[in-house]
Amino acid sequence: MRRFDFNLQRILSLREYREKEWEIKLGEITGRCVRLKQQIADRRGNRESALRAWHYSGLSDVVYAGYMEEYMQRMNLEQIRLENELEKAEEERAEVQQKFIIASREKKVLENLKTKRQQEYYKQQLKTEYRNVDDMNNGTAVRRMNQSASKAGRF
Repeated sequence: MRRFDFNLQRILSLREYREKEWEIKLGEITGRCVRLKQQIADRRGNRESALRAWHYSGLSDVVYAGYMEEYMQRMNLEQIRLENELEKAEEERAEVQQKFIIASREKKVLENLKTKRQQEYYKQQLKTEYRNVDDMNNGTAVRRMNQSASKAGRF
């Protein structure tokens, strides 16, 4: 039996490649979003730990309080900047995810077509093979009948 050859295999390969590209891009942007979320959590943690340390230190030094206020403002500004960056990254991730879904659908359509044609091909090949075996069996039976008829005619 001959092997199935899908005539749209090149297009399917291109679509698989395109889907893989979008999957990689989606992974990269998702990783960036996770890092940004972690950085935001770090800024919150830094702020809280600095406040706790100052509270438990019992220092009431005005200069130290000024440094602490500047540090808190810097942490707040960094957190706001990171949240804005995260918002943009989430929007970009949504767009990339949509493109990945579209690429996956396009690939899936061709994969389904390939599977359907492959099943039809092997079903047809099996019918042909059965037909050939049946023809060989019929031919053998006819030859035996002819041989037995010719032997019967000689005696």
